[in-house]
Amino acid sequence: MFGRKRSLTFILLTVALATLFSVSTHRSHADSENWFAPVTPGVTKAAELPANTSPLVSNFDCDQRAINTTTYCSASTSIGTVLNDNYLLSGNNPVSLYGYSGHGSVIPVPNSPMFFSPQPGAVTGQYVAVHRSLARSDTKLVLVGSGFSLRKQYQVTKPFDFWLTDDNGTKLQINTATLAFSSNGYWAVFDVPRVGLFRLNTTTMQLVPFGQSAEQSWFLGTYGLPITISDDGQYAAMATSSGGLMIYDLGGCSQTGYTAGQTLHFSGCQSRDMWAGQFASTSTTEDMGLKSVITNGQVLGNLRFVNDGNLRFDARYDYVSNSNYKVARYVVTASGAELHNLGLLGMGDSYISGEGEFDYVDGTDDLDTNMCHLSKLAYPYLLGASYTDSYESVACSGAQSIDITGGKNGNDYKGQVFDQLRQSDRSNISALLSNFSPGYVYQSTFTQQYQPEAILLSIGGNDIGFSDIITNCIISTENNGTCYATYEDRFELFQLINSSFQELVATYQSIKDNSPDSRIYVVGYPQIVKPDGDCGLNVHLNQEETEFAAELIKRLDAVVEDAAANAGVYYVDTQHAFDGHRLCESSGDSSAVNGVTAGRDAIPSYYLRLLGKETYHPTVLGHQLLETAIADQTNGLTKPMPAADPTILQPVLDPSDPLLLAAPASNREQYYVEPDNIITNIVQQGSTADVSVSGLSHETIANSAYDAVLHSDPIDLGAVYSDDNGDIHSTITIPATVPVGYHTLHLYGKNIAGDNIDIQKVVYITDGEQTGYCGFISDTGIDIDQDGIDDACDGVIGAAPVKSNDSSEDQTTNGNQSTDTFEPTPTINLATTNSLQVTATATQINNSPRAVIATLKPSKTDDTTGEVLGVAVTPSKQNTSSFKYWLALILAPVGLLFLLARRRYNT
Repeated sequence: MFGRKRSLTFILLTVALATLFSVSTHRSHADSENWFAPVTPGVTKAAELPANTSPLVSNFDCDQRAINTTTYCSASTSIGTVLNDNYLLSGNNPVSLYGYSGHGSVIPVPNSPMFFSPQPGAVTGQYVAVHRSLARSDTKLVLVGSGFSLRKQYQVTKPFDFWLTDDNGTKLQINTATLAFSSNGYWAVFDVPRVGLFRLNTTTMQLVPFGQSAEQSWFLGTYGLPITISDDGQYAAMATSSGGLMIYDLGGCSQTGYTAGQTLHFSGCQSRDMWAGQFASTSTTEDMGLKSVITNGQVLGNLRFVNDGNLRFDARYDYVSNSNYKVARYVVTASGAELHNLGLLGMGDSYISGEGEFDYVDGTDDLDTNMCHLSKLAYPYLLGASYTDSYESVACSGAQSIDITGGKNGNDYKGQVFDQLRQSDRSNISALLSNFSPGYVYQSTFTQQYQPEAILLSIGGNDIGFSDIITNCIISTENNGTCYATYEDRFELFQLINSSFQELVATYQSIKDNSPDSRIYVVGYPQIVKPDGDCGLNVHLNQEETEFAAELIKRLDAVVEDAAANAGVYYVDTQHAFDGHRLCESSGDSSAVNGVTAGRDAIPSYYLRLLGKETYHPTVLGHQLLETAIADQTNGLTKPMPAADPTILQPVLDPSDPLLLAAPASNREQYYVEPDNIITNIVQQGSTADVSVSGLSHETIANSAYDAVLHSDPIDLGAVYSDDNGDIHSTITIPATVPVGYHTLHLYGKNIAGDNIDIQKVVYITDGEQTGYCGFISDTGIDIDQDGIDDACDGVIGAAPVKSNDSSEDQTTNGNQSTDTFEPTPTINLATTNSLQVTATATQINNSPRAVIATLKPSKTDDTTGEVLGVAVTPSKQNTSSFKYWLALILAPVGLLFLLARRRYNT
């Protein structure tokens, strides 16, 4: 599948036809799985795990998190990060967590605010109390014990909503060590000792028995067996104490409901021991079990349905003794299902979406709905066309880790689009997945659906507020206009970068769990500026800031690389991909990066021009350079995944770091910086603005004051207050005297761990007037490339136009400079997936640039070789009246046909 396509003509034809017919390049998701066909299911070793060490196992979805050298199983929930063994994470410290009135534990339901709380039962199991929903305000931090035994402890303060009962209201005694949930939280499965296995609908609480209890004797109901259930509730699987691996089809089970003492029947429920190859319906054993594939093996745990057709688990194999065995993660695929339904998927943020190429997919450049800015000129599409036969991208500009995984409750995820619908409320999920529509559902939804062979991921920059960091540098007025110029500023920023480590690890692990056999390539961020270079008017960074920007990207990449190594995914180093083409060392078509751009996407252009999202993002050339770097390092997307190394921990910032010591100390108090979208982007002078903060996200203290301060010249805006949940919903007033321009709003206070925190957001204060073409940046009156855009905010500044032989009378004025009329230079753009375009540098008329004047598409191809034999030319509807443009229109196709004929002759 990953063979290089060598023919240039074939690539051109493929690109043009793909755009012309809008043909989807992926295979449809298989829906014909059959776990009970009399064949051995497909078995794939997805990853090798550390030998002679049992993996950390759990029956509920969680991520491994290393805290103070101890590895926990952690899950993000509506009350915070819950750890195994009944802990709640407070800051970076595990604190004991107890149920209501200090009794029992709490077990989170994935993607839901629901919690189950086991309580002491009789001999055969535990009773289970249920909270329909818990919020942070439903827990409190208390001190228990005395003296040296004094310790913190969280307790749930909200009473239970109901007990888990049979249809007659009798409380069930279940083995909570066999309690498991589907990844979407809609289904639960568990064993009622000496009674049977049950499926529970967590919405209706309806019970369906489907199999014999794993515990038939008078046991204590505390043994743990790996068990799982699929997201649609149709399939369940369980590893048995005798070494088997049972799978159940619940789709035909005839009995619903249960009353204590009732005799259960399982008619219509199918079951099979996949390990032995045994079918319950025939009671025959065939040599079709997993034991014939996984030699000397045993299922250890982490049993999960990836989807209805794929089941994963961790198992040991080649067992010799308890101290001599190997461990691996396997994926079992049902007959009729596919392990992979896509060759390549791009995921992540603006550096992979194609932000900055300005040629965006329809529906991803709409101010009112979706600004994902996905481009088919971005490197996932370039690599996909070269190395696989099915590829897509769901990357979205502005994405953070939560947009990959769905965060604490994926069902409540509202996407990056503007309709604010919860994912669980979207009625068109199937269409969104089929059309690979970015921004509406969290991106891992696509990995679970399609199980790509390879995944390209770029994430992390927005988690540290990279856009705000760069904006601070562009508009900095303190310290002689140099951003992050003090020891404290840099310490806080580097500490913020290091703190992104755990979130990145959890993100990578979540993708691995959703698509366990995918090759995951985490792409680092390239250097965008030459520190000691000659910067153009569109860069707006002084020499010290260019050096600092380079160090910032270097440190971010180091954390991304460490997190990738911890999680066991492949890191792709692109630090030097743009060398020779960075800002301050190149210009025009040779530049791999846009400078500062006044884009219409910041806010509606009729109101005010602000910093465009394309600022400091790769150009078309940049993505071509990234394609080359990634292809080289991954051997054409075939490099295998490295083994996870959990010994690699979050970097610790050294206070004596030379880059810190190089900056003078201001001796101010230091904070943990936490970027967030706490206020609208633009606020009018003298007006009020709403401030909104999630207490759960920032672990703010309930019913406490937080100081609102506007910088750079500190302006105290008064206090805002948190509610019972620690959430802040307040209003601040912006004084009419605040200067127009960018400022940073800070909320200073403490979190529940007692740390100083600074929740901040860059905001633009406006008087409602347009101050110039570049908005908050002063116009220079210079337009070297004569494209009608002031160079202060021209993303790519080309060369000055070549003067024509016309008389100097044909000149226009642009700002303080005269603009010469010049001859158009026809060029053929072969690097576009939308079409082949003839472009010409344009004469300025009313400061409006002319560019695309014709579109070329193949009109005739050789049926055998696929070579282009004829080209259809469609003139543009605009700016075609000039004789010079018609001349370019005639000459360009001739040049293209000559190129193709020459290519054909040479081959």
